[in-house]
Amino acid sequence: MDILQSKGVLSDDEKKRVGYNGTVVKQVDSMVGAYYSEQPVVDNFIDGNVLAFTRSQGSLVYSNPLAFNEETKGLYRKITAIFERMLQENS
Repeated sequence: MDILQSKGVLSDDEKKRVGYNGTVVKQVDSMVGAYYSEQPVVDNFIDGNVLAFTRSQGSLVYSNPLAFNEETKGLYRKITAIFERMLQENS
């Protein structure tokens, strides 16, 4: 994430929005409700698999449309696309 910010791909605000360095700035309603995803749901990246986490977070569909800001979901999709492109270029 630091590298992406240094290249001008992500802003400091965007890093905070996805919870980088333990700071989370997400617009989440206190009554999130149910959600689903066609992807396996990954709630954290404690195992180091940030790609699986960002892919999962970008694919969640909430029963309460106010539960998760669409801008934040779009940011997760953007980060996922960058990581996937990096993997393709390095394989």
